[in-house]
Parts: sequence; structure tokens; C-alpha cells
Amino acid sequence: APLVDVEIPASRVKIMLAQGIGVATSPAVGKGDAVKEGQLIGEYSVDKLGVSVHSSIEGRVAEVTDTYIIIEK
Repeated sequence: APLVDVEIPASRVKIMLAQGIGVATSPAVGKGDAVKEGQLIGEYSVDKLGVSVHSSIEGRVAEVTDTYIIIEK
């Protein structure tokens, strides 16, 4: 079957701060902050192995923990 590119709109996302190998990032946003799509929301210490985490949607931060960030439109 052919691959069909379908966009599914999300009104709420839960973004994990640990992405693959390495340490979890530290939140760069707080509850209630407005964020744009592609904005940095988690940063890692340059002396450790890790990756920066960016928002996949534009919205407002609903929850921040040590392991994830929830963003709602």
C-alpha cells in the first residue's frame, strides 16, 4: 500500500525530557509559559551527553516535571 502523509492535529502533547541515549534535559520553560512550535523547552548540560528538546506545537505549558512537559493549545 502506498504511504499516505496524514496530519493529525494535536491540542495537547506530552513531551519527554529524555530523548534516546544520554541524560534527561532540564526544563527551560515553566507552567503557564506561552511557547511557539520549534521553541527550545529542554536544555542539557554541555558537559553531559544529551539532546535539546523543542516544542512540537504552539500553546501554553500546562505541566512541568523532571521527566516531561505538557503543552496545550
